[in-house]
Amino acid sequence: MGSHCSVTIFTLPATLLSTQPEAPCLSRNTGITSGHAWKDTTMKRLCCALALSSLIFFCSPRIASHRGGTPVVSEPFDMESFGRRLALASELAADDRFAWESSDSIIFAKPFVLDSTDKTWFIDKRAEGRLAFYGRYDTQSDAYIVKSAFSCDSPGVVRRIPPDADERTHTIARIVAMGTRRFEEINDSLGLGVEFNHYIRRNDTGFWTMWFFPAGYDNYCAHGLDIIITIDPQGNHITECIIEGSYLRYFELERKAQKVELDNGFDSMPSLGNLFFTCINRHNFDTIAIINRGSVSRLVYRQDSDGWAWDHLRTD
Repeated sequence: MGSHCSVTIFTLPATLLSTQPEAPCLSRNTGITSGHAWKDTTMKRLCCALALSSLIFFCSPRIASHRGGTPVVSEPFDMESFGRRLALASELAADDRFAWESSDSIIFAKPFVLDSTDKTWFIDKRAEGRLAFYGRYDTQSDAYIVKSAFSCDSPGVVRRIPPDADERTHTIARIVAMGTRRFEEINDSLGLGVEFNHYIRRNDTGFWTMWFFPAGYDNYCAHGLDIIITIDPQGNHITECIIEGSYLRYFELERKAQKVELDNGFDSMPSLGNLFFTCINRHNFDTIAIINRGSVSRLVYRQDSDGWAWDHLRTD
């Protein structure tokens, strides 16, 4: 990682002591078989985001072997699946920027409009654009009290809208409240006191997924431990909880570093969390290398083309 960064590493315990959860948390890199999850960051958007529309993404698989003098392209994994995962990471990074901009609008306009109980916030991506909601979910009445709402139909254009909540908004608020409670239980179990940001999407089967990625702060960025929570379509039950990664790294960036390496040994393809890191933090590095199981994926800034490019190299 070079002399430009000072690094602090938090190691995840091999076993978590906890009560029996609704859906056990499964680890993709350690012996963890149970647990809960991290601390909600309310409306803080602590990772620096970068406008995605101006960036160039493309994959360049290396030529790995020759047969009878004919080059054979050897791709380390399904490039179509990689493209879909990268596209989702880019979408979540756009959510992150919108959340940062909308929450700043609240702070600048009315610094005390949200009190300590207003912790249910989320970005909802709809066909007409993104919506941001900030408010309070009451578990007893199953009601979501919206304090502030914003829309974003194009990058960087944030508009305040009436604080109304339709049925979909109520459902997502219930899901976010449920996922956040599980996250806080895991955070308490590990005792790391690390702040994470959350993101939510509904998949093709109707189930909802919440991702919790580590947040940076000022001149710090972080990676290495992600929580993925799946909740049923009605928002009543957690059906799956996964911990990806085995350690958490914080980087103090004194100035732009040349390279950073992200551990991804638990999967042959870069994880969504590591791809999200590249979308949020690429401007801090010239090269980001993701060390997969059996391959290395690199995001490199090409001076000659003034753009970013992916390449993938087998290591097995």
